[in-house]
Amino acid sequence: MFTRKRSVLSLIVCFVMLFTLLTGCSQNAPAPTQPAAAEPEKVEPVTLVWSYWGDPWEIEINKKIAAKYEETHQNIKIEQQYAPWSSYFEKLETQWAGGTSPDVMFLTNVPSYAEKGVLADMGTLTKENNYNMDDYYPESLKLFQYEGKLYGVPRDNDTKVLFYNKKLFDDAKLPYPDKSLTWDSLITTASQLTKRDGTGRASQYGLAFDPNTWFLYIWMNNAQFLDDYDKPTKVLFEDPKAIEALQNMGDLINKHKCAPSYELIKDSSQISQMFMANQIAMVVGNHALIPSFIQTKDLSWDVAYLPTMNGNPKKNIMGGAGYTMSSMSRHPKEAYEFWAYVTGPEAQKMFVDSKLIVPANKAVLNSDEFLKQSYNAQVFVDETAEGQSYPTTSKFSQLWMTSNQYFEGIWTGEKRADAVVKEAMPELTKIITE
Repeated sequence: MFTRKRSVLSLIVCFVMLFTLLTGCSQNAPAPTQPAAAEPEKVEPVTLVWSYWGDPWEIEINKKIAAKYEETHQNIKIEQQYAPWSSYFEKLETQWAGGTSPDVMFLTNVPSYAEKGVLADMGTLTKENNYNMDDYYPESLKLFQYEGKLYGVPRDNDTKVLFYNKKLFDDAKLPYPDKSLTWDSLITTASQLTKRDGTGRASQYGLAFDPNTWFLYIWMNNAQFLDDYDKPTKVLFEDPKAIEALQNMGDLINKHKCAPSYELIKDSSQISQMFMANQIAMVVGNHALIPSFIQTKDLSWDVAYLPTMNGNPKKNIMGGAGYTMSSMSRHPKEAYEFWAYVTGPEAQKMFVDSKLIVPANKAVLNSDEFLKQSYNAQVFVDETAEGQSYPTTSKFSQLWMTSNQYFEGIWTGEKRADAVVKEAMPELTKIITE
């Protein structure tokens, strides 16, 4: 009996010792390690410089675009470099000479800067990133091409339309202009809408236009003024159709007397002021006139198509300033992403809200945001499709300014167009050939 009890007791002691041993080992053993939580990837802050010129309304919209982009790109800071037109390009030239540059730039005359090597090849970048180039008219991209490469895209188009004062048409019991308008019927209508007092002084004109857009009227008469708009070798003002178009413009002022004098229309702001004062019935102009017209009390207006001239195909202007990217950017990936946003639908629609531009992006141009207006916005869409690009040659600016000086004689009525062209040709030819 005693032996059995001792055996049981020994067994219990063994169990207690074993339990103690196991418990002690468990307490002294290191706790199993848990895998460390992955640290969030560190994103370095990036500052991008965006340069542009523009009116106060453009500055405000650009600020909104930058702020909107920063909201969804926490590591990106957009530093805006504004300069007025008068000093904008000089500032860029100074930066480039010093080896620095804004990352994204609003530019015009792009081929001349691409030639200097300061712009990134956007054709390659857009292909690599599947950017939708189908959103642009090929004609509108010509101003951003150099030696077969693309260096940017336009923000807007300088499309011209015919603004007309509905009240003045109603008072004269005349039908509003439509697609059937020709140059001859335009003259007839403008003459009917011109009023003069007993002294012969005009109190109301039928039509006004910007004489510095003479190239548009040459195109409307199915003529050209250079043999090649990229690398010209010859000036074509002596083409009878070009001379006729210039004379047609001068005749509106001096023969038909249905347009204001050159002194009144050489300042385009004067034209819009007279239209808003019900002193001009029709004005050839662009979309930038619309905000002022909308805000003018008791001004009833709409837009119509430009006339055709001598049965020739319709023509308009295609082109505008646009966005480029620096070849010197220290952050090319981030710079491209911002460039793509600025040129994309969301940013373009912010400009559309201002009613100041005809968007270059076709998807936005045909969107409800652009088309659903109190005026016939479809006219801008249709006229844009008929656009011809501004010349891409760097010599166009000098040719245009010199031509303007000579052509003043046509607008004042002092000389006929053929005589002015003959007088101007030696100097204009020199500009192109040297």
